[in-house]
Amino acid sequence: MNAGGKVRVRPGSRIAREWKIPPGALGTVICRYRILNDNLPAPYRLDVRFSPRLVVWGAPDGEFQAIEESP
Repeated sequence: MNAGGKVRVRPGSRIAREWKIPPGALGTVICRYRILNDNLPAPYRLDVRFSPRLVVWGAPDGEFQAIEESP
């Protein structure tokens, strides 16, 4: 999952419930990063835009599944 990639929230994820993201909604990854704590790597985080009014900031990348785009 890299910037510009398409993702979908995993079914039953905490993010989908908290942010009321409709099933099947596609989002675009804005940024992927890690927050280091005492030099220990943490899981990757994603900032994802689902619409101009719905952006999820700093969600664990395990909450999303990448969507393969056909050429």
